[in-house]
Amino acid sequence: MAPIPGLTDIAGLADILLSRLPELADECRSDPQLDAVCELEARTLRQLAEATATSVSDLVLKTGVLVARLVADSAEVEIPDGEAALLRSLLRDLTSLGDVTAKGTLRTTAVAGSNGDHADDARHPPHRP
Repeated sequence: MAPIPGLTDIAGLADILLSRLPELADECRSDPQLDAVCELEARTLRQLAEATATSVSDLVLKTGVLVARLVADSAEVEIPDGEAALLRSLLRDLTSLGDVTAKGTLRTTAVAGSNGDHADDARHPPHRP
C-alpha cells in the first residue's frame, strides 16, 4: 500500500486520526464521501501501526490514538469502565513522561468519553520517576 503523501511521521499520523478525520467525517453529506474518509482512516491506522517509535513522545502519541479510539463514545465496541480507566491512566502516565508536544496533542482528544476518570485532568500530579 502506498503511503499517504505528506504523512510520514507519527505526530502527523496521530493528528490526522485524532482531529482531522473526525472533522472530515462530520462534513460528509453522502455515503461515498463517508466511505472515502473511512478508507483514509484505515490507511492512516495501518501506517501508524507500521511506524517505528523513536522517542517516548512517539509512544505517547501512538497510545493516545489507541486510547481515544477505544474509549470514545462512538467506539464500535464498548469496553468495561475498569479497562477504560486503566487505559486513560496509562496514557496519563506516558504523557507525563513524554515531552510537551505530545501533551498538547493529547490533552483534549485522547481522553474523550472519560466521564468518571479524568486521566488528563490537571488535578492529577505529574508522574515523577
